Amino acid sequence: MNIPQVASPTAQNVQPDDAKTAVFVNYLKAMNEAQEVLSEVFSDKDLSHVDQAVQNLQSAPFFDSKADELRTRLLALFTKARTIWGPSPSPDQGQKLARKPEQDLNEEFAQWRRDYNEWLKIANQAHSGSS
Repeated sequence: MNIPQVASPTAQNVQPDDAKTAVFVNYLKAMNEAQEVLSEVFSDKDLSHVDQAVQNLQSAPFFDSKADELRTRLLALFTKARTIWGPSPSPDQGQKLARKPEQDLNEEFAQWRRDYNEWLKIANQAHSGSS
């Protein structure tokens, strides 16, 4: 999977409303791509796209405090995924610990998605209403 770089809205010559829209769209793009990568990690245990997803999240524009909190939580989920599915010092230790942390991470990701979708509904209405 090829994850494109998130373009910086400040590099574009845009009007204030267009700039706000660009920030919103670029933030959503980074978040959606990161969710896809994390879902792939759960299904395939493949961490090959994690670094790019984390980089895109870190460079995504600030939208609002709740959006930033959601981004921070998603970054933490990537860190936990690396711990769970990254190289382990001992295969026996990895086997014993794998199920509970994986289940906990899955539950955390499900809760994050619920919180994100709730925020997205509100942010989308507010953004659409201000245009």
